[in-house]
Order: sequence, then structure tokens, then C-alpha cells
Amino acid sequence: MPKTPPPAAPTAPAPAPADEPEPEDAAVAPTDEAKELEELVQKGVKPRLDLAAELKKVEEGRGAEWTPKTRLGRLVRSGEITSMSQALSCGLRRFSIQAVVGNRDGFVGIGMATGKEVGPTIRKAIDNAKLNVIEIRRGCGSWECGCGTPHTVPFLVIGQAGSAEMTFKPAPRGVGLAVGDIAKKVLSLAGVKDAWGFARGQTRTTVNAAQAAFDAMRRTVTTRISEKQASRVKITTGPSMPVASAPAAPPAGGAA
Repeated sequence: MPKTPPPAAPTAPAPAPADEPEPEDAAVAPTDEAKELEELVQKGVKPRLDLAAELKKVEEGRGAEWTPKTRLGRLVRSGEITSMSQALSCGLRRFSIQAVVGNRDGFVGIGMATGKEVGPTIRKAIDNAKLNVIEIRRGCGSWECGCGTPHTVPFLVIGQAGSAEMTFKPAPRGVGLAVGDIAKKVLSLAGVKDAWGFARGQTRTTVNAAQAAFDAMRRTVTTRISEKQASRVKITTGPSMPVASAPAAPPAGGAA
């Protein structure tokens, strides 16, 4: 009896022909961006290659969660205000202004005002600051200086406003105001030219920082000192130079 041949094994499908790799020396047409970059390099301008990445970050950040911090922002977030006209007519757009005035010679004042318009609010804050002008003491309170002129604070003073605390110490002549930017404006308008300064608390709050510096200037007057101490550090209250009086009017009539 003849033998039957065994069944043939199934054959695997032939693989699809792979794309032939392009030769390394194949010419690639430059794009418009590549041409612009090449022109900038030829002109000596360094292109910002990370500009696209920065733009992408900005686009991604637009969808970030927004946390409103004002009443107007909360109304916009809830959908009650949907246009700029509604935002302007709702009456919630107000400005708070803090102003400091002084003659740079022993007098300084601070005031605040709130309003809907910037210009009138600034003028109102200046008027309030003029109504709160105080007279301060100055002297030569540093042991490193003996000039005897009222150029610094007479002794250590500490002022507080909210969580901000300002400490000012006498400094020798020529040091300048080694204090923060906000306190420097208050002290310079008060006539203090040299001082060491230290700050504690939330000094990033501009209003509290200025109020704390003003409170420290107020304490130069409220602090009790003896006559001996005042004469030793040459303490001067108010202006350091006497105000010149107006010249007397000539007598009426002709010359004798």
C-alpha cells in the first residue's frame, strides 16, 4: 500500500517591503524659518531659538486655574459680569492711594484715600497727609560720630503697623539710609539722612511698611528723655535751621 506524503507546513506571509532609507547625501529644501535664521546669523544677530518653547508655555498657562482675589474678580468668575461695560458700571473699580509729604527738615505726614478716579484720589491722599503732619526729633545719636549735626535719629526707635515692624538705629554721618525702599522715602522726607534699618513681619505690604516707618518717626517725639541726654546727642526738634523772617517793609514816604 503506497504511503501518503505528510501535509505541508503552513508558510508565514511574506513581510511587507520596508521603506528604503533616504541616502545621507540627499538634498533637503530649506524652509522659510531656516532661511530667516540664516539671514539673522549673517547679519550678526543671535536668534532666540527658545522663542517657540516660551510661546508654548504661555499657551499652556492660559488654561491654568484662576483664583480671583477681589469682589469684582469673583463676580467675573461666577458669570454675573461678562463684559467690560458691566465691570465699569458696577461701581467696584476703586483705587486706594497712600501719600507721604514732608519738608525734608523735621516735618513729615502720611495719609490715605480711596476713590473711583486716580487724579482726585491722589490729591485727596496728599491733603490727608498734610493734615497728619508731625514734628520729629533728630540728632547725632551714633557713638561712631561726633559731628553734632541733626542728621540721624537720636536713639533707637521701633514702629509697628499690622504685622510690619521697623527698627531704626542712629548711624554715623555719611552712611546714608541703609533701610528698605519704602522706609527710605519716609525718612528722607522727614529729614533723616543717615540711619540703620531692620524690618520684621510682612514688609511686602506697602501700606503697613510705610505706616510702621511713620510710627517710628512719631516715637522720636513721644519717647521721654532727659535734658542731659538731649544735650549730649544734640537733639533738635523740628527744623534744624531757623526760618528766615521776611525783610521789613521800607517806611512809607520819600527818602529823608
